[in-house]
Amino acid sequence: MEKRTIAIIAVSALSGVLIGALATLGLVGGGSTAAPSQSPSRSESPTTTASKDPSDGGGSQAEPDMSTVSDPNFPEVRYQYELDFFKMALASCGALKSKGAVFSNNDGSVSLIGLNSQGTLVQVNLDQSGAVVASFAPEAELICGPEGVHEAATSKWADQTYSDDFHLDWMMENDYCWHQHQGAASMSNTYFTFENGLVSEVSDMERSEFAFSKVTFGFSKTQAALFSKVKI
Repeated sequence: MEKRTIAIIAVSALSGVLIGALATLGLVGGGSTAAPSQSPSRSESPTTTASKDPSDGGGSQAEPDMSTVSDPNFPEVRYQYELDFFKMALASCGALKSKGAVFSNNDGSVSLIGLNSQGTLVQVNLDQSGAVVASFAPEAELICGPEGVHEAATSKWADQTYSDDFHLDWMMENDYCWHQHQGAASMSNTYFTFENGLVSEVSDMERSEFAFSKVTFGFSKTQAALFSKVKI
C-alpha cells in the first residue's frame, strides 16, 4: 500500500495572496495536475513553514494538532488535524447530497451540484444571467473526494485498496489543501475552507470554473426548479 506524507504550508486565505502563493509553488500555469513536492512517506514528520508576516498583526500562525489518533471509524487518519478535516469533509459531502450545493464561481457563473430524484449526482452550470448552459453527471465531485477515500478505507476490501493514497496539507485553521490521485499518477490540488463545520470555499486551479468558488448548501426555489428539470 502506498504511503503518504504530511506537509504543512502556511498561506493567507485571501484570494490575491493565495494566487501568488500558487504561482510561487508552481501550481499555476501548468497544463497538468501538479504533484506534491515530496514523495509519499507516512513515517516523516510534518515540517513547519514560515510564520505569518508580523506586519499583519496576527503574530505567528497556529500549528496543526499533531496528536496521534487511532479511531477505528477513521482508519485512514493518523493525526488529529486529519481527523478534524475528514469529519468536516464528510459532513459537507453529506450536505451536498441531501440539500444540494451552490458554487458561486470566480467568473460570475454558478454551478448547482446535487442528487436528482433518481439518486444520480448531477451538475447544472448557469451563466451570469442565470441561464442553464450545461447539465451532466460529473465523474467526480470536489467536495466528495475525501468521502471516496474514507469509503475505501472502511470497506471490507480495504486491504486491497489504496485507501491512504492521498496527501493533506494543513495551511491554517480551517484551511487545508487536499491532494488525491484521480485515475493518474499525478495528484489534485484542491483547497478547502471550512466555516461552522462545512465547506464555505473551494478552489482547484485545474478546474477553471472552480478556481475560486464560494459554497453554500441548499437551493433557492428558482435553482431547485431548474435543477429538477434536468434529466440525466
